[in-house]
Amino acid sequence: NPSSSSLALSETGSLDRAKAAYERRKKTQLLDCDNIQVTGRVENTRVNPDHLIEDILKNTNLEPVDDEAE
Repeated sequence: NPSSSSLALSETGSLDRAKAAYERRKKTQLLDCDNIQVTGRVENTRVNPDHLIEDILKNTNLEPVDDEAE
């Protein structure tokens, strides 16, 4: 029956794509765990919280305010 064989082929292709996507995600997670820079559109737009916190602290005046100066 040709229709059932084409259905099986279609399902296999879909499963292969899903498996390939899973393998890519798994590989990306492994690279992230090893602190290796992963390039990609998402990684390039992600904010580095350590750098952001460092900039905020550097640009914040933490000296006590002199109330008598007003």
